[in-house]
Amino acid sequence: MSAFRITARLASAALVVLGIAGAAPRWAVAQDRCTLWGQLEAAVKAGDLKAATATQIAIEDEAHCNERVVDAKKAVVQIYRAQDERLEKQKVPQRDLIKHLQNRVKLLEEALNFWEAYDIHTRIAELQAKLPGKKDHGKIGMALDRALVAIDDLPESERPSKAEISRLTRLANQEEALAAGEGTPIQRESDFRNVVRQITPGYVPAPLQFKYNEAVLTPVGESQAIRLLTKLKALDMPALKLVGHTDPDGTFEENDALSLRRAAAIRRFLEDNGYPKGRITISGRGKRDVAAYESQIVNKESYTREDIHQMLRRVELNFVN
Repeated sequence: MSAFRITARLASAALVVLGIAGAAPRWAVAQDRCTLWGQLEAAVKAGDLKAATATQIAIEDEAHCNERVVDAKKAVVQIYRAQDERLEKQKVPQRDLIKHLQNRVKLLEEALNFWEAYDIHTRIAELQAKLPGKKDHGKIGMALDRALVAIDDLPESERPSKAEISRLTRLANQEEALAAGEGTPIQRESDFRNVVRQITPGYVPAPLQFKYNEAVLTPVGESQAIRLLTKLKALDMPALKLVGHTDPDGTFEENDALSLRRAAAIRRFLEDNGYPKGRITISGRGKRDVAAYESQIVNKESYTREDIHQMLRRVELNFVN
């Protein structure tokens, strides 16, 4: 069966959800005003995803179809969900399902249809994490990042719960830290987005890489710091408090001093590259917040102790009002 076809039974289910089958009077009025609605109805009945997506895009540009824009987006999403059910019942291999979801979300995003994109990206991240062999934290982290960006592009009324956004944000932070620790930092876009800053008010954890037991950035750490600087410049270089943290190895005194030196190194890097002097304060918490941080790790049982230590080694950016 073609990637753009679904069974008649599933197409019928999509029609029911859409409201085309057994239409109430308001649907008839809508159809009269929107001449493209008949094309969407035909595409849904045929289970033709490509045609349905194209018609949904056209409906957004048609003045007489303003009342049907939301319904058209939901119709396309419903057909995709029906196709997902079919693939899951067939128990297709995980890698094939990931490719299917990636193609699916690409079509949705090309149509500026973000209604379900965040959920698809989240599922891709979950499937990537379950693949056999060594985890690719970069791919997992980027899938989570795209989920958060898609959420930020949704109307507030259509976003998932704050608890779910918080869960995805923490997962993205965790996977970013692990990818950075492997020397493959990811280029996240959600970390300074409004939706993330609202859920984690005031701070962004930055997994900047330092040489072992030193306050000197590694080459990877320098590239991370440059990216951080670029993001902060886009925000007009706000006042910051940098807080250094470490893993639990070593004494409190050693870790307090190390975390403070690392926060100072980041301040020096930012100021040497144009950040206004006097706008950044620093402190070092060392390993004092280890228990609190560990209690908030999502899916903690799936990580090794070294993974967790990697997450703990960070400099947090606190935005000062």
